[in-house]
Amino acid sequence: NPYIDAEDDDMTFYMMGMDKEEREVREKGSFVARSGLVFPTFAQESQKYVVEQYLPPKEWEWYMSIDHGWNNPTAILWHAVAPNGEIVTFAEHYASNMTVAEHAQVIHERESAWGKEADIRTGDPALRQTSGITGTSVLQAYAEHGVYIAVEGVPRSVVVGIEKMQEYMRIRTNGTPTWRVTTNCHNLIRELKKLRWATYSSDKQAYSMNKQEEIHKKDDHAADSIRYFMTLMPDLRPNDGRELAPNQKTPTTITYTDLLAKMVNDPSVTFVDELDDRTVWDTQESYDDYGGY
Repeated sequence: NPYIDAEDDDMTFYMMGMDKEEREVREKGSFVARSGLVFPTFAQESQKYVVEQYLPPKEWEWYMSIDHGWNNPTAILWHAVAPNGEIVTFAEHYASNMTVAEHAQVIHERESAWGKEADIRTGDPALRQTSGITGTSVLQAYAEHGVYIAVEGVPRSVVVGIEKMQEYMRIRTNGTPTWRVTTNCHNLIRELKKLRWATYSSDKQAYSMNKQEEIHKKDDHAADSIRYFMTLMPDLRPNDGRELAPNQKTPTTITYTDLLAKMVNDPSVTFVDELDDRTVWDTQESYDDYGGY
C-alpha cells in the first residue's frame, strides 16, 4: 500500500470520509470484519447478562420458543418473566436430526420434571408452511404431540426482532439489563457472542454499499429462537413493572359511579333536572336482513 508511508496531510486527505473500520484497513493494514457483531455489548460484557443456573418461580409467566430444523439444530428455549418485568432464559434444548415426536418428548419430560408447563409457546412463523408431500405443517405435527405453538404475533422482519432484543439487553441506569440468561444455556450464549451482520461477497461491494441489515446465517438457531420470543408481543413486561417515559403518565381506569361523583363536584358541569320542550327524541326501528329488529 503506497499510502502507508505517506505524509500526515496526504493520509488525512486520502482517508477523508472513511469510517473507523475502513481507516483501520487502509491506514494500518489491519484485518477487520466489516460486518460487525450484532450484540457487541453482550460479547464484551457477558458477565452482566449470564447468571448461575436456577429454576424461576412457578408464579412467573413461563414461555417456550422454538426454531425448528433437521440438518440444522432445533433450538428450544424456556424463558420466564417476573412480575416486575425482569426476564430470564433458564433452559435450552439444542439438537439436530431429531423428529418432531422426539423433540416433543423432550419438552414434556423437561416440563414434567419442573412441575410446570410453559404458559405460552411461540416460534418461527414459517412453521405454518404446509408440505406439498404430506399436506401438513410442522406446526400441526407439534400439535399432534401436545405442543401447541402460537406464531401469529411474531414479525418476519429480522431487524425488528434485533431491535427488540437490543431493547431488553440494553444496560439500564442501575447497571443491569432487563434480560439475563443462565449458565446452562451454552449454545445461546455462544451464538449471541459470535452473531454477526451479513457480509457482501467481495470487498468492492462492501466498500461501495451500505452495511447489510441481515444476520449472517450460520450458528444463529438459538438466537432466532429467542428473537421469536422477544417479539411475540409488543412488550413482555407487565404494566406495573414498565418504565415510563418522563412525559408519560401511568394509565388509570375509573368506574361510572366515580366519574359521576367527579362530575357532580365539577362546577363546569351542569345537570338538567327535567327535559324541556326543546328536547326531541327521534327513535326509529329498522328491519335487518336477518328478519329481526
